[in-house]
Order: sequence, then C-alpha cells, then structure tokens
Amino acid sequence: MSISDGSTITINVQDDDHSVTNEIQSLSLNGQVLSISASNSVTLPSGNTDPTNLSFSSGISPVTLQSSTGDDVTITAGNNISLNATSTNLTINAAFEEIDGSVTNEIQTLSNNPNIPGNISLNKGGGTVNINVNDADYDVNNEIQDLSLVGNVIHLSKKSIYYHFAWTGIRN
Repeated sequence: MSISDGSTITINVQDDDHSVTNEIQSLSLNGQVLSISASNSVTLPSGNTDPTNLSFSSGISPVTLQSSTGDDVTITAGNNISLNATSTNLTINAAFEEIDGSVTNEIQTLSNNPNIPGNISLNKGGGTVNINVNDADYDVNNEIQDLSLVGNVIHLSKKSIYYHFAWTGIRN
C-alpha cells in the first residue's frame, strides 16, 4: 500500500488454507438439515423451540399466551371480546356496543358563530354552548382605542382621560 508523494508499506495477509475462493459460501436448509457449501452440515432440533406458546382448546375460553419469562397473558371471552378457535387458527374479536344507533356521529366538527360572541356548537346534533364573555362594563367598543401625544399630554380616544407629564424632548 502506498500514499502518493508519501511512503509505501507492505501488508501481509495470512490465509491459512491458501484458497481465495472458499471464503464465499452459501447456506441451505433441507428439512431440518442446515448445510454450508464446501463444509459440514448440522441437524436442527425438531419441534417448537420458540419460547412463546399459544395454548387453547376448541374455542374454549380462556386463551393463554405463555412466554419464556413466565409473564403469561390470558384472554377471556366476555366484556365485548369473543374467541373463535380451531386446531390451527385463533381469532380474537373485540367488539363494542353502539349506544345511539349511529356509527357516524362520533366524528363531529366544533365551530363558532361569529355573529354570536361566545357561541360554540357541535354539528350532527351535538348541541351548543354559550360562553359568558362579559367584560364587566358591557361595552364591546371601548377596548379598541388610540393613544396620542399632544405636547406633553397623552390622550386616550373614546375617554376623557388625559395624562400630563413634565417631560422634555418628547416628539410625536
């Protein structure tokens, strides 16, 4: 290996079998026999070695999921859960009871009426609520005012309030 405008170093790679082709191999599985090309094979154990087991009998409740840690989960039919099991399939259905007979009224829109302050309503018959927006003086116009400075007097529009200051150097 060399670096341009630099030095060179020799790196020795030890390949004990002196074959450059046997490092690339393939795995294959035939039944329970796992083989590697140009080498040996092993027989995998039979049976279920997965530490999670499902235990059920002909659709009878409860169904228990067992883990290798011992933390079992048991699912029992009832409380809107139904179990349907055969020798190879298990179906767990979680149902709910529709109280008002409509499956579309659970999704509603919240809106307000700009002509009625504090009026908020739900569509699809969800009702309306009026929120008290009382600002204590019942005047919706006096909150919007202008501030002006004439000489050393500050004026507030819509009110006859004047503040006199003995400031110098104030400009409009």
